[in-house]
Amino acid sequence: PETVKTCLGACDILKLSHEELIEITGIDPFAPSLEGRMKGFMADHGIGLVILTMGSKGSQWFAADKTHKIVPDTFFEPLDTVGAGDAYAAVSAAGLALGLPMEQIMEFAHKFASIICGIRGALPADLNLYKDFVNKMGIT
Repeated sequence: PETVKTCLGACDILKLSHEELIEITGIDPFAPSLEGRMKGFMADHGIGLVILTMGSKGSQWFAADKTHKIVPDTFFEPLDTVGAGDAYAAVSAAGLALGLPMEQIMEFAHKFASIICGIRGALPADLNLYKDFVNKMGIT
């Protein structure tokens, strides 16, 4: 707990799954009061952006000035969820580094995590999957 508390005070951007949010903060990620509670949590720790992934229920980003949520329009049965959170985090980091709008980053991250859920394991056997995704999304 002390290590987590120290890390929270040192981060600007925090990516959590809904399970991790409950474990670390006790906040219910599906409660109607989520946005207010997240803003308080962020203020308490000086965090500028929280990226919350919620499995098949999508994801939500909390920033000081806005919140955005993406909910999948279709449901599919994942083959394997190993690596999906890391895939989401990697695309989010790349999008932030490129200065893309929050909504666009979330779309890209959600799509890539979904692709990873469609394969066995965290890494694809065919590394062209990465190149295809980058090209398809128009990321340069």
